[in-house]
Amino acid sequence: MTSTEQIFDTVIGSQPIDPHLLAAGVDALQECALACTVCADADLGEPQVDHLVECIRRNRDCTELCTAAIGIVARWRRDNHALVVALLEACVVACDLCAQECERHDHDHCKECGLACRRCESACRALLEEIEHEIGEGYDAG
Repeated sequence: MTSTEQIFDTVIGSQPIDPHLLAAGVDALQECALACTVCADADLGEPQVDHLVECIRRNRDCTELCTAAIGIVARWRRDNHALVVALLEACVVACDLCAQECERHDHDHCKECGLACRRCESACRALLEEIEHEIGEGYDAG
């Protein structure tokens, strides 16, 4: 059990969605933000950094979105679900774009970052499905 799961286990009664799924999502967001930060920094140290400019930009976008999402997603509740959904959807897009770019490069840090982005994308999609299920088919983000 991760420390994030242990924290969410203390508030199981107050969270209407699966606390373990929520913890996995927060952990994936944290891992992705860190991987993207490390990858962007490693890109800057590569000999042909001019070929990695787009990778650095996508890493930064993904880091910033995932970092912003961590706290808000961790505090998910019915009255902020529209914000959580918007952030998770943005993270899915940012993770996909970053992973696509990282997958174009043969650097180990890009490969690892791409994997972290794909895990985060998957975790965000799982949370979105759980939220949709919890809110019901009548969900309206607007």
